[in-house]
Amino acid sequence: MCSGWRRILAQLIAIVNPSIIKRHVVFVHGLRRVGRPVWLSSSKPPETWPAWLATDIPECAIWSLEHDSAPTIFRGEAMHLVDRANNCLPLLLSEAALKNGEIAFVTHSFGGLITVEMLRVADCASCC
Repeated sequence: MCSGWRRILAQLIAIVNPSIIKRHVVFVHGLRRVGRPVWLSSSKPPETWPAWLATDIPECAIWSLEHDSAPTIFRGEAMHLVDRANNCLPLLLSEAALKNGEIAFVTHSFGGLITVEMLRVADCASCC
């Protein structure tokens, strides 16, 4: 059972990590099959298009919050929304680079729900 949970834990991946950082953009994808790439352009060869922001916004770190979120049990594994948010939030809080600068989230579908739940959990934790 432990090996199954390891497969569905989230990862915070730096796409662009400049030496001077004043702001961060964190991309959080929606439902997807395990191992299927996200945030790729349709060009040949495909490019990770969130990295394009770094050319337009100086001193901006670009992140991808990766998580398994199969749309059905027949296509992989997933966590309940609250569990996924509680799995992702510690990744963001423990990343030293995110402690400084502004943070913006770009989300899609289920990724938006995860982000809202993470912000709710963080807000509740700061009130207690």
